Amino acid sequence: MRTESDVPIEKIDSGEETFRITTCPCTDDLTASIRSCGLINLPILRDRGSTFGIISGFRRVEACRQIGFSRIPARVVSRDLDESHCIRLAVTDNALQRPLNPLEASRIVTLFSRIHPDHAALAEASTLAGFPLHPAMVEKLITLGRLPHPVQEAVAEGFITLPVAMDLADLDPKGAVALTTLFDRLKLGFSQQRETILWATEVAGREDLSIADLLKEPALEEILNDSQSDRVQKSLGVRSYLKKRRFPYLVGREEAFKKCIKKLKLGADVFLLHPRDFEGPAYSLTLQFNTLEALSARKTTVDRILNDPDFKKFLEQ
Repeated sequence: MRTESDVPIEKIDSGEETFRITTCPCTDDLTASIRSCGLINLPILRDRGSTFGIISGFRRVEACRQIGFSRIPARVVSRDLDESHCIRLAVTDNALQRPLNPLEASRIVTLFSRIHPDHAALAEASTLAGFPLHPAMVEKLITLGRLPHPVQEAVAEGFITLPVAMDLADLDPKGAVALTTLFDRLKLGFSQQRETILWATEVAGREDLSIADLLKEPALEEILNDSQSDRVQKSLGVRSYLKKRRFPYLVGREEAFKKCIKKLKLGADVFLLHPRDFEGPAYSLTLQFNTLEALSARKTTVDRILNDPDFKKFLEQ
Protein backbone atom coordinates (compact mmCIF):
# COMPACT_ATOMS: atom_id res chain seq x y z
CA MET A 1 0.00 0.00 0.00
CA ARG A 2 1.27 3.51 -0.81
CA THR A 3 0.04 7.00 -0.07
CA GLU A 4 -1.00 9.34 -2.88
CA SER A 5 -1.37 13.02 -2.09
CA ASP A 6 -3.03 14.13 -5.27
CA VAL A 7 -5.44 11.58 -6.79
CA PRO A 8 -7.59 13.33 -9.44
CA ILE A 9 -11.14 13.11 -8.14
CA GLU A 10 -12.63 12.72 -11.62
CA LYS A 11 -10.72 9.47 -11.95
CA ILE A 12 -12.37 7.96 -8.86
CA ASP A 13 -15.25 5.66 -9.88
CA SER A 14 -17.92 6.09 -7.20
CA GLY A 15 -20.35 3.98 -9.21
CA GLU A 16 -18.41 0.79 -8.56
CA GLU A 17 -19.76 -0.30 -5.16
CA THR A 18 -18.32 -3.80 -4.78
CA PHE A 19 -16.80 -2.99 -1.40
CA ARG A 20 -19.35 -0.44 -0.19
CA ILE A 21 -20.50 -1.07 3.39
CA THR A 22 -21.90 2.25 4.59
CA THR A 23 -25.57 3.07 4.18
CA CYS A 24 -25.20 6.59 5.56
CA PRO A 25 -25.50 9.49 3.13
CA CYS A 26 -22.91 12.22 2.84
CA THR A 27 -23.95 14.70 5.52
CA ASP A 28 -23.43 18.43 5.92
CA ASP A 29 -21.47 17.69 9.11
CA LEU A 30 -18.97 15.57 7.19
CA THR A 31 -18.61 18.18 4.50
CA ALA A 32 -18.08 20.91 7.09
CA SER A 33 -15.49 18.80 8.89
CA ILE A 34 -13.48 18.22 5.71
CA ARG A 35 -13.65 21.92 4.82
CA SER A 36 -12.31 22.77 8.26
CA CYS A 37 -9.75 20.04 8.92
CA GLY A 38 -9.20 18.27 5.62
CA LEU A 39 -9.30 14.51 5.14
CA ILE A 40 -8.00 13.11 8.44
CA ASN A 41 -8.87 9.50 7.65
CA LEU A 42 -7.93 8.99 4.01
CA PRO A 43 -10.09 6.96 1.63
CA ILE A 44 -8.67 3.64 0.45
CA LEU A 45 -8.61 3.36 -3.34
CA ARG A 46 -7.66 0.59 -5.74
CA ASP A 47 -5.55 1.51 -8.73
CA ARG A 48 -7.27 0.18 -11.85
CA GLY A 49 -4.97 1.78 -14.37
CA SER A 50 -6.92 4.66 -15.87
CA THR A 51 -9.33 4.94 -12.91
CA PHE A 52 -9.51 4.24 -9.19
CA GLY A 53 -12.09 2.06 -7.46
CA ILE A 54 -13.17 2.77 -3.89
CA ILE A 55 -12.49 0.16 -1.23
CA SER A 56 -13.47 2.41 1.67
CA GLY A 57 -14.41 6.06 1.94
CA PHE A 58 -17.46 6.48 -0.32
CA ARG A 59 -18.91 9.24 1.86
CA ARG A 60 -15.56 11.02 2.12
CA VAL A 61 -15.08 11.01 -1.65
CA GLU A 62 -18.63 12.29 -2.18
CA ALA A 63 -18.08 15.07 0.36
CA CYS A 64 -14.93 16.14 -1.47
CA ARG A 65 -16.88 16.20 -4.75
CA GLN A 66 -19.53 18.41 -3.17
CA ILE A 67 -16.88 20.78 -1.83
CA GLY A 68 -15.35 21.00 -5.29
CA PHE A 69 -11.93 19.41 -4.74
CA SER A 70 -10.16 18.53 -7.95
CA ARG A 71 -7.68 16.20 -6.23
CA ILE A 72 -7.77 14.44 -2.88
CA PRO A 73 -5.24 12.58 -0.72
CA ALA A 74 -5.84 8.86 -0.53
CA ARG A 75 -4.25 5.55 0.31
CA VAL A 76 -3.93 3.58 -2.91
CA VAL A 77 -3.44 -0.17 -3.26
CA SER A 78 -2.32 -2.09 -6.31
CA ARG A 79 -4.79 -3.55 -8.77
CA ASP A 80 -3.10 -6.89 -8.08
CA LEU A 81 -4.17 -6.93 -4.43
CA ASP A 82 -6.41 -9.98 -3.97
CA GLU A 83 -10.11 -9.56 -3.22
CA SER A 84 -9.91 -11.04 0.28
CA HIS A 85 -7.38 -8.38 1.31
CA CYS A 86 -9.58 -5.63 -0.14
CA ILE A 87 -12.56 -6.95 1.81
CA ARG A 88 -10.59 -6.97 5.06
CA LEU A 89 -9.47 -3.39 4.43
CA ALA A 90 -13.03 -2.26 3.77
CA VAL A 91 -14.39 -3.98 6.88
CA THR A 92 -11.62 -2.80 9.19
CA ASP A 93 -11.77 0.80 8.01
CA ASN A 94 -15.56 0.95 8.52
CA ALA A 95 -15.77 -1.07 11.73
CA LEU A 96 -13.17 0.99 13.58
CA GLN A 97 -14.75 4.35 12.76
CA ARG A 98 -18.32 4.01 14.16
CA PRO A 99 -21.04 1.55 15.18
CA LEU A 100 -22.57 -0.18 12.15
CA ASN A 101 -26.29 -0.71 11.61
CA PRO A 102 -27.72 -4.17 10.77
CA LEU A 103 -27.76 -3.51 7.03
CA GLU A 104 -24.10 -2.52 7.07
CA ALA A 105 -23.36 -5.68 9.06
CA SER A 106 -25.27 -7.60 6.38
CA ARG A 107 -23.07 -6.08 3.69
CA ILE A 108 -19.98 -7.20 5.61
CA VAL A 109 -21.34 -10.75 5.73
CA THR A 110 -22.19 -10.62 2.04
CA LEU A 111 -18.64 -9.51 1.25
CA PHE A 112 -17.01 -12.21 3.36
CA SER A 113 -19.36 -14.88 1.98
CA ARG A 114 -17.63 -14.41 -1.38
CA ILE A 115 -14.49 -15.97 0.11
CA HIS A 116 -15.78 -17.85 3.19
CA PRO A 117 -18.92 -19.93 2.45
CA ASP A 118 -18.65 -21.62 5.86
CA HIS A 119 -20.43 -19.55 8.53
CA ALA A 120 -17.92 -20.28 11.28
CA ALA A 121 -14.98 -19.32 9.07
CA LEU A 122 -16.85 -16.21 7.93
CA ALA A 123 -17.52 -15.12 11.52
CA GLU A 124 -13.87 -15.67 12.43
CA ALA A 125 -12.62 -13.68 9.43
CA SER A 126 -14.98 -10.82 10.25
CA THR A 127 -13.87 -10.80 13.88
CA LEU A 128 -10.20 -10.68 12.89
CA ALA A 129 -10.99 -7.75 10.57
CA GLY A 130 -12.38 -5.75 13.48
CA PHE A 131 -16.08 -6.61 13.31
CA PRO A 132 -16.86 -9.32 15.91
CA LEU A 133 -19.54 -11.65 14.61
CA HIS A 134 -21.13 -14.79 16.04
CA PRO A 135 -21.81 -17.67 13.60
CA ALA A 136 -25.47 -17.76 14.68
CA MET A 137 -25.90 -14.19 13.43
CA VAL A 138 -24.43 -14.90 9.99
CA GLU A 139 -27.53 -16.57 8.52
CA LYS A 140 -29.78 -13.73 9.71
CA LEU A 141 -27.55 -11.11 8.14
CA ILE A 142 -27.35 -13.09 4.90
CA THR A 143 -31.16 -13.25 4.89
CA LEU A 144 -31.34 -9.49 5.47
CA GLY A 145 -29.12 -8.95 2.44
CA ARG A 146 -31.61 -10.84 0.27
CA LEU A 147 -34.67 -8.85 1.32
CA PRO A 148 -36.23 -6.25 -1.01
CA HIS A 149 -34.46 -2.91 -1.00
CA PRO A 150 -37.28 -0.97 0.81
CA VAL A 151 -37.12 -3.45 3.70
CA GLN A 152 -33.34 -3.14 3.90
CA GLU A 153 -33.61 0.64 3.92
CA ALA A 154 -36.17 0.46 6.73
CA VAL A 155 -33.72 -1.58 8.80
CA ALA A 156 -30.92 0.88 8.05
CA GLU A 157 -33.14 3.80 9.10
CA GLY A 158 -34.04 2.01 12.32
CA PHE A 159 -37.82 1.82 12.17
CA ILE A 160 -37.72 -1.92 11.51
CA THR A 161 -35.62 -4.16 13.75
CA LEU A 162 -33.71 -7.24 12.66
CA PRO A 163 -36.25 -9.64 14.29
CA VAL A 164 -39.10 -7.97 12.38
CA ALA A 165 -37.04 -8.15 9.19
CA MET A 166 -36.66 -11.91 9.76
CA ASP A 167 -40.46 -12.17 10.05
CA LEU A 168 -40.83 -10.28 6.77
CA ALA A 169 -38.30 -12.60 5.14
CA ASP A 170 -40.83 -15.43 5.44
CA LEU A 171 -43.31 -13.54 3.25
CA ASP A 172 -43.45 -12.96 -0.49
CA PRO A 173 -41.46 -9.84 -1.50
CA LYS A 174 -44.52 -7.75 -2.42
CA GLY A 175 -46.16 -8.52 0.91
CA ALA A 176 -42.98 -7.67 2.80
CA VAL A 177 -42.70 -4.32 1.01
CA ALA A 178 -46.41 -3.55 1.53
CA LEU A 179 -46.12 -4.15 5.28
CA THR A 180 -42.91 -2.13 5.48
CA THR A 181 -44.66 0.79 3.78
CA LEU A 182 -47.55 0.48 6.25
CA PHE A 183 -45.19 0.44 9.25
CA ASP A 184 -43.43 3.54 7.99
CA ARG A 185 -46.69 5.35 7.34
CA LEU A 186 -48.18 4.56 10.75
CA LYS A 187 -44.90 4.52 12.75
CA LEU A 188 -45.90 1.28 14.45
CA GLY A 189 -43.82 0.05 17.37
CA PHE A 190 -41.94 -3.25 17.49
CA SER A 191 -44.71 -5.34 19.11
CA GLN A 192 -47.37 -3.73 16.93
CA GLN A 193 -45.37 -4.57 13.80
CA ARG A 194 -45.02 -8.23 14.76
CA GLU A 195 -48.69 -8.46 15.69
CA THR A 196 -49.71 -6.88 12.37
CA ILE A 197 -47.48 -9.28 10.42
CA LEU A 198 -49.05 -12.25 12.23
CA TRP A 199 -52.64 -11.13 11.69
CA ALA A 200 -52.09 -10.14 8.05
CA THR A 201 -50.34 -13.44 7.32
CA GLU A 202 -53.08 -15.53 8.93
CA VAL A 203 -55.93 -13.60 7.29
CA ALA A 204 -54.27 -13.79 3.86
CA GLY A 205 -53.60 -17.51 4.26
CA ARG A 206 -57.09 -18.35 5.46
CA GLU A 207 -58.84 -16.29 2.78
CA ASP A 208 -56.43 -17.22 -0.04
CA LEU A 209 -55.30 -13.61 -0.55
CA SER A 210 -51.89 -12.09 -1.02
CA ILE A 211 -50.82 -9.76 1.79
CA ALA A 212 -50.31 -6.96 -0.73
CA ASP A 213 -53.91 -7.35 -1.97
CA LEU A 214 -55.23 -7.53 1.61
CA LEU A 215 -53.59 -4.21 2.47
CA LYS A 216 -55.11 -2.61 -0.64
CA GLU A 217 -58.70 -3.44 0.30
CA PRO A 218 -61.11 -0.45 0.25
CA ALA A 219 -61.90 -0.69 3.99
CA LEU A 220 -58.23 -0.29 4.88
CA GLU A 221 -57.66 2.40 2.28
CA GLU A 222 -60.57 4.33 3.77
CA ILE A 223 -58.99 4.17 7.24
CA LEU A 224 -55.58 5.22 5.97
CA ASN A 225 -56.89 8.09 3.85
CA ASP A 226 -59.29 9.52 6.46
CA SER A 227 -58.31 13.18 6.70
CA GLN A 228 -60.15 13.52 10.03
CA SER A 229 -57.98 10.93 11.79
CA ASP A 230 -54.45 11.36 13.05
CA ARG A 231 -51.72 8.75 12.78
CA VAL A 232 -52.56 7.11 16.13
CA GLN A 233 -56.24 6.79 15.22
CA LYS A 234 -55.35 5.31 11.85
CA SER A 235 -53.02 2.84 13.52
CA LEU A 236 -55.77 1.72 15.89
CA GLY A 237 -58.22 1.50 12.99
CA VAL A 238 -55.97 -0.64 10.82
CA ARG A 239 -55.05 -3.01 13.61
CA SER A 240 -58.67 -3.30 14.78
CA TYR A 241 -59.74 -4.13 11.23
CA LEU A 242 -57.12 -6.85 10.86
CA LYS A 243 -57.90 -8.26 14.31
CA LYS A 244 -61.60 -8.43 13.45
CA ARG A 245 -60.82 -10.21 10.18
CA ARG A 246 -58.55 -12.66 12.03
CA PHE A 247 -60.72 -13.21 15.12
CA PRO A 248 -64.33 -12.39 14.17
CA TYR A 249 -65.87 -14.30 17.12
CA LEU A 250 -63.49 -12.79 19.69
CA VAL A 251 -63.96 -9.25 18.44
CA GLY A 252 -67.72 -9.75 18.29
CA ARG A 253 -67.75 -10.88 21.93
CA GLU A 254 -65.57 -7.93 22.96
CA GLU A 255 -67.89 -5.46 21.24
CA ALA A 256 -71.01 -7.06 22.80
CA PHE A 257 -69.36 -6.98 26.24
CA LYS A 258 -68.48 -3.30 25.89
CA LYS A 259 -72.09 -2.59 24.90
CA CYS A 260 -73.32 -4.31 28.07
CA ILE A 261 -70.88 -2.41 30.28
CA LYS A 262 -71.92 0.88 28.74
CA LYS A 263 -75.59 0.11 29.40
CA LEU A 264 -74.94 -0.94 33.02
CA LYS A 265 -73.30 2.41 33.85
CA LEU A 266 -71.05 0.90 36.50
CA GLY A 267 -69.40 4.15 37.51
CA ALA A 268 -65.78 4.84 38.37
CA ASP A 269 -65.54 2.46 41.37
CA VAL A 270 -66.90 -0.78 39.90
CA PHE A 271 -64.88 -2.87 37.43
CA LEU A 272 -66.32 -5.85 35.56
CA LEU A 273 -63.74 -7.74 33.47
CA HIS A 274 -64.17 -10.65 31.07
CA PRO A 275 -61.75 -13.62 30.92
CA ARG A 276 -58.81 -13.04 28.62
CA ASP A 277 -59.86 -13.70 25.02
CA PHE A 278 -63.05 -15.24 26.49
CA GLU A 279 -61.16 -18.51 26.82
CA GLY A 280 -62.30 -19.24 30.37
CA PRO A 281 -65.58 -19.08 32.34
CA ALA A 282 -64.44 -16.75 35.15
CA TYR A 283 -65.40 -13.08 35.09
CA SER A 284 -63.95 -10.61 37.59
CA LEU A 285 -65.87 -7.97 39.58
CA THR A 286 -63.94 -5.39 41.62
CA LEU A 287 -65.58 -2.88 43.99
CA GLN A 288 -63.81 0.14 45.47
CA PHE A 289 -65.20 1.88 48.58
CA ASN A 290 -64.02 3.73 51.70
CA THR A 291 -67.20 3.72 53.83
CA LEU A 292 -70.07 1.35 54.53
CA GLU A 293 -72.39 3.79 52.81
CA ALA A 294 -70.23 3.62 49.69
CA LEU A 295 -70.29 -0.19 49.88
CA SER A 296 -74.07 -0.13 50.14
CA ALA A 297 -74.18 1.96 46.97
CA ARG A 298 -71.98 -0.61 45.23
CA LYS A 299 -74.51 -3.29 46.26
CA THR A 300 -77.13 -1.42 44.27
CA THR A 301 -74.85 -1.53 41.24
CA VAL A 302 -74.27 -5.27 41.70
CA ASP A 303 -78.02 -5.85 41.90
CA ARG A 304 -78.40 -3.97 38.64
CA ILE A 305 -75.85 -6.29 37.02
CA LEU A 306 -77.62 -9.37 38.38
CA ASN A 307 -81.01 -8.26 37.08
CA ASP A 308 -79.95 -6.99 33.66
CA PRO A 309 -81.51 -9.26 30.99
CA ASP A 310 -79.00 -8.29 28.28
CA PHE A 311 -76.02 -9.20 30.48
CA LYS A 312 -77.67 -12.49 31.41
CA LYS A 313 -78.22 -13.23 27.74
CA PHE A 314 -74.58 -12.35 26.99
CA LEU A 315 -73.32 -14.81 29.62
CA GLU A 316 -75.54 -17.58 28.27
CA GLN A 317 -74.24 -17.24 24.68
